[in-house]
Amino acid sequence: MKNLLVGLLLLMAQYIYAQEAKLKDYNTSNNRICASCDTLVLKPGKPMLILFNIGKFYELKELYRAMHLKESDLTDSDVDQRYKMTSLLYAKREWDELKKHYPEDKFNYLYLFTPTYIKKQDDAVEMLNLDKDYKGFIYWSGKQNDKLVITDTLCGLTEVVAAQRKAKFRSAYLVNYEQDLAAIERYQTIFNPAKKVITQAVNLSFQLAYRDRYLPLQFFNFKGIKRLKMSSKGSSFLDIIIEFNTQGQWTSFITTRDTVSIDYKNNVPFKLTSKSYRSTLEFYYSGDTILVAQEKRIDQYLLAGDIFFKTKTYLLSDISTVSKERIIYNKTITHQEDNGIQLSSQLKNPREDVVDYLFHHMDYPEGIEPELTYISKSKWELPVHTESEFFNESTQKRDLLIENYTKDEIGNLISIKTVGTIRNQLVFKMEKGLPVSSTTIGYLLSEDGKETMHSSEEVHGIINFTYEYY
Repeated sequence: MKNLLVGLLLLMAQYIYAQEAKLKDYNTSNNRICASCDTLVLKPGKPMLILFNIGKFYELKELYRAMHLKESDLTDSDVDQRYKMTSLLYAKREWDELKKHYPEDKFNYLYLFTPTYIKKQDDAVEMLNLDKDYKGFIYWSGKQNDKLVITDTLCGLTEVVAAQRKAKFRSAYLVNYEQDLAAIERYQTIFNPAKKVITQAVNLSFQLAYRDRYLPLQFFNFKGIKRLKMSSKGSSFLDIIIEFNTQGQWTSFITTRDTVSIDYKNNVPFKLTSKSYRSTLEFYYSGDTILVAQEKRIDQYLLAGDIFFKTKTYLLSDISTVSKERIIYNKTITHQEDNGIQLSSQLKNPREDVVDYLFHHMDYPEGIEPELTYISKSKWELPVHTESEFFNESTQKRDLLIENYTKDEIGNLISIKTVGTIRNQLVFKMEKGLPVSSTTIGYLLSEDGKETMHSSEEVHGIINFTYEYY
């Protein structure tokens, strides 16, 4: 038995050495050319659609392992992800789109993930260099005299085949892309607000400007107030001056870091400008819908009851030449039986290039700021419970901000904000319907959120509110 085992090991070693020797014999200009890889011979018949996703092979054992895999093996979770079609950006999108228009019973489909030599009687494609990546698509009509059509651009492959076959098929995502471009152009010319959006549009504009989400403007009536000054003995960073017009609409706020101003047109927010690095926001209206445009995107907000929800985000430029995606955020509103309102997503997780763009090429990366996804009632009436999703930079994960607003027994406004095990309670002392001071207390909760593990006195100290009147 021992001699048999030794013999088998020697035989395996001879096989690997023979393969290596054969490979080395084909070295040219320091390139490693595979001499024992597959040869695909194309013969006349059904049209052929070939998607190839062949990466570099640094070690021969990787190559031999891949060569023994069949396409059906790629569904196994243990198989190296780089062999799978999903590892090639937009490949699966194109593959699925092709199969919608060119049925598999009339067309031959083939996916290649290992070095291959493709041979046709008067044409050939060599993809045998182990030090090169081969990514792209081949179409052949199946007719002997027709040439192979090759492209390395994974966009519009349905149209590539259609051009060869003199067909009029279109990729659905390209049709949607063109419709989105038309919508973006149209949205930047519309200014027709419904009367019911005026108050909530002002609140939304303040929320977009005042990113700290500290002052819940929607619960206060500032009509007759000319200026509000918020001051803290603990930190000048919390000092804020907010100015209002005679209608009680905010017109500017000033902090130690920035001055933000907003212009009105037809009694609704029109343009928001900042002296810091932020891009200008422009507001457009179509009935109960607000379109907020900035340098690289347009956010669409839809009014449900008295609440604005962000339902779509359109990019104003292409992420890449192949992405052809302008909608990167798409949610629908659902009214629940208990009078609550919920958002549900209509998009799958964005692709790698989209994620990179959202986080590295925008003033405010998509998802960093909490977006309202649930509210317990359709009006800003106390008590009310809200939930907002956001990307938590400290944990690098999606997270949930839970906010509860209520009044205590003497009429003070209580705002409780919870993220995971961290909770802050803000108490706004009220006089004549306006806050005159606020106090924040921090809590550390147990993992299940049911117990308080620790509390801290006055996280930000007392913030005082003083007013100037018209």
